[in-house]
Amino acid sequence: MIMALFIYPLVLGTETYRFVKYFSDEQGIKVPEQIVDDYNEAEDEFNVEAMDFDYIFHNGNKIDIFQYKAGEELIASVFFSRDKFYGIVDRKIIQRNVVFVYTMYVSKRHRGKGYSKRILKDAADSLNKHYGMNGDFLLVLHLNPQDKDMDLAFSVYYNLNFRSGGLSMIGPNEKQYFLEELLQYRNPCNVIDEYDEERDRGAYMVMFCEYPKLFMCEKERYDKLMDYGERLRNILKRGWLQEPSPAS
Repeated sequence: MIMALFIYPLVLGTETYRFVKYFSDEQGIKVPEQIVDDYNEAEDEFNVEAMDFDYIFHNGNKIDIFQYKAGEELIASVFFSRDKFYGIVDRKIIQRNVVFVYTMYVSKRHRGKGYSKRILKDAADSLNKHYGMNGDFLLVLHLNPQDKDMDLAFSVYYNLNFRSGGLSMIGPNEKQYFLEELLQYRNPCNVIDEYDEERDRGAYMVMFCEYPKLFMCEKERYDKLMDYGERLRNILKRGWLQEPSPAS
């Protein structure tokens, strides 16, 4: 079996690593060994269940995978999934290209070194160039209170300029025909500050950033954002109690 991989040597600080790209239109995931190590490493970190691995494996022709590796050691990885969203604004149908950040992971030993920002940029730039997307797409993700580091994820993504967000009882992939709702999202910190238990419901926080605006923001203090993340976790836990079995 021939697999088309793209590997580039990169240097960050004093560390040299490889940037590995698996584009879904060229080979996708043919055998689980290609990603099982990544999956098992992230499983412990994010409490990922087996069905998530099954989804990635069986939908491999839709998943684009980007990795930083030093030898066989996984430093960081990003899994993307491309789609198109539709909505109605002023009685006209609108559409936008959407890229789901299915997962972004940095190993514990390499955290605090700028890898999350670097790999997200390299991955998004590579995706944009490879598929000729002309920079016109939204990067969309959702935060799940089941993830033990959700407060950290909130602070990281917020400082990468994912500053449009909203509470949702469903994951972002189920909003494919509700683009107008997504575009009305506001600053996630304001959503948390103005949360009303009687009025607002959400098992997830859906956040997005327009690709050209990635990183185009002033950073907030991480201790402040970690506090917001923990408050958000408590809000989302209430949402899970309101629904018997929210989608993962």
